[in-house]
Amino acid sequence: MLERCNYDASCAQEYDDRAHPIRVLDAAARIVREGKEKHDSWDLGVEYYRGPGHVGKNRGWRYLHDVKRWRAGIQSQTELDKAARDFEERNGYPFETYKSRWHEMNSSNWELQEYRAANKLARR
Repeated sequence: MLERCNYDASCAQEYDDRAHPIRVLDAAARIVREGKEKHDSWDLGVEYYRGPGHVGKNRGWRYLHDVKRWRAGIQSQTELDKAARDFEERNGYPFETYKSRWHEMNSSNWELQEYRAANKLARR
């Protein structure tokens, strides 16, 4: 699918919802919320996302720990700068250029407005 679309994510999403970031985030959020409601804890909701059978078990705890560590990393400017340098070393061009091209290529904002409108209708 990705090769057929020349690695263009906006093309790939036409073939598979897993390539659509808004739909993926929405599904993940719904699963975490379901876990939170079942276990009365956001942390356990994250473990539930990893797998309902993993909640409260060592495997689920490790996943939660990794999520929290990742979250702290993306909230740190030092870590973001480090990731940008790593990207530039691996790819040979500035991360800012990549971000600009990505936004140009996906100027539709992944159809977020249409998605919101469709979900408002579905919830009624």
